[in-house]
Amino acid sequence: MKTKYFITLSLLSFVLILSGCGTKGAQAPVINQTPEAAVSNNPALSLEEVSKHASANDCWMMIDGQFYDLSSYIQSAKHPGGEKIVNGCGKDASAMFAEIKKHDSRAREELANHLIVR
Repeated sequence: MKTKYFITLSLLSFVLILSGCGTKGAQAPVINQTPEAAVSNNPALSLEEVSKHASANDCWMMIDGQFYDLSSYIQSAKHPGGEKIVNGCGKDASAMFAEIKKHDSRAREELANHLIVR
């Protein structure tokens, strides 16, 4: 009986951990690693278009299906990671953005300031 109880409790704990319970409302970032997986905020844009803007002076990125022009942000030198941001210019930078632990709600708010809307 104790063994059944222990197994049931262990399985329940495992399911709760996988479902995200106990993370104080935090959500895991959505990562779109391929253009096919991306749900764009702007169907007029594509990764092909983004790839034409791949420098520090002209930097567009796609992050989680959203398109951003981060050129002015890079030029302002406000990015805490310095020039590392340039590595995402011209591509789907979703995975790169998600793997940086310091990208919190403030980073998402900053991104919102650079959303490309056509």
